[in-house]
Amino acid sequence: MAAKKEYLSLLAELDRRRRTNQLAAYRPYLRQAEFHAAGATNRERLFMAGNQLGKTRAGGAEWAMHLTGRYPRWWQGKVFDAAVRLWAAGVTGEGTRDNPQRILLGPPQQPAAWGTGMIPADAIVSTMAGRAPGALDSVVVRWGGGGDVQADESVLSFKSYE
Repeated sequence: MAAKKEYLSLLAELDRRRRTNQLAAYRPYLRQAEFHAAGATNRERLFMAGNQLGKTRAGGAEWAMHLTGRYPRWWQGKVFDAAVRLWAAGVTGEGTRDNPQRILLGPPQQPAAWGTGMIPADAIVSTMAGRAPGALDSVVVRWGGGGDVQADESVLSFKSYE
């Protein structure tokens, strides 16, 4: 009985870690990997693909890597060696909340679930509320701090074109 309880506890912990660190599990398919790699030599890129083919997810993963300084071994794109200040934008405040904010942080309607997006939960330092319900104005993200890398803080600001 004790072994089963410990097994279930371990499964629950594995599930929690999976949900709160999607970035660790991100593995791009070929076109996503080519898009990321092109960032090493190009300031501007376009990822054009059909609906539901991973464009927003790829962008969210790349932003999360830059914001946290957590680059996987397979990474061939641009690498920042210090904390960054980035923008994520959409046409409206609600569109920004429902798309890039959702991918980066998790469901906007559930603040307790922020940290289940591409930015790992343990990297979120603080958030600042935006104008639309559930929308954020900015997020402070823990950058680096592993091995020889000194810890610092990145800032992600959410913007709209309206």
